[in-house]
Amino acid sequence: MRPPRPHSLAFRLARLPTSTKMFLILTAALLPLGLIGVCVGISIGAVIRALYALRRAHVVMRFPLTNLLGAIRPPLLAGVVMVSVLLPLEAFVFQAGDRSTLPGLLLLSIEGALGLAVYAGILHVLMPGALAELRGLLGKLRRRSQPSDDVREHQPHGGGELVTRGPALGRAAPRPEQS
Repeated sequence: MRPPRPHSLAFRLARLPTSTKMFLILTAALLPLGLIGVCVGISIGAVIRALYALRRAHVVMRFPLTNLLGAIRPPLLAGVVMVSVLLPLEAFVFQAGDRSTLPGLLLLSIEGALGLAVYAGILHVLMPGALAELRGLLGKLRRRSQPSDDVREHQPHGGGELVTRGPALGRAAPRPEQS
């Protein structure tokens, strides 16, 4: 059998990563089902890519598979419970897609908040310290993103003093003529 020509579709597909091929195959196979089919294809492809990544992490980095699966199990179960609660609510109660723009967005916001609450509640039941750890991480990120006190003192108040950022986050670096 002759190898494919460099400009043929078969040659181009052969060079794509396996996960991309799986995504394309699933999306094309489920395309007759419309947008829902494409979304299902994308979701199945994402699950397959995640399983492949777990397997590679286990083989290449020698992470124990039981530890990896144990770390993933609670968020995965919380996500499954969230979807199993929200899907029937959207299909039979809210139907946000059938509303006009503003009421649809409002219902979508309510669904998002409800989904976040269900996910966080189930995750708290399965991993009691996870939400406190997440709150602490978000607090650290918020503090890192705010300018420190010494930067606030040197910020211009309309006069034109230029403060340049240095290599550290939230710190002001002196201008070359100041050092």
